[in-house]
Amino acid sequence: SSGAIAVVNHIPVVQAFAADNSWAQQGIGQSQALKRRRPGEPDTGMMNPPTGQTAKRKESHNATEQKRRQRINDKMVELKDLLPNCRDSPVDKATILNEAISHIQKLQAQLDVALVHKRDYERENQELAEEGDGIAPRKTQVLQDSNLATQ
Repeated sequence: SSGAIAVVNHIPVVQAFAADNSWAQQGIGQSQALKRRRPGEPDTGMMNPPTGQTAKRKESHNATEQKRRQRINDKMVELKDLLPNCRDSPVDKATILNEAISHIQKLQAQLDVALVHKRDYERENQELAEEGDGIAPRKTQVLQDSNLATQ
């Protein structure tokens, strides 16, 4: 049999050709040979389908992952419906997230302005209340005097 050295995926590989025209590759420094399967020959490599407990774990993981992706998709639709710029047009997930961020930032800015106005109104009300403390008894006295006059 003859042999040649080739580089596959940056790994030196010795190619050996046998007399029966089958071939095998042995990576230098690797312990397992990569062999060509003949038609009808079972796959004996590392890519065997999982069996037993491994298959059950894989199925369970796949089902869990599918449910997780479905929950994410459902919440993306729900979020899309809450955003004014996304409600009526088809948009991708990145656009939904960008719009959500923009909308939340806009709402935060509006809240900040509203809180400033609230503090201003509270301060004005406090000042008016303090001014009104001297005025309120006069109004009450005037009302009492007018009631006495009508009797």
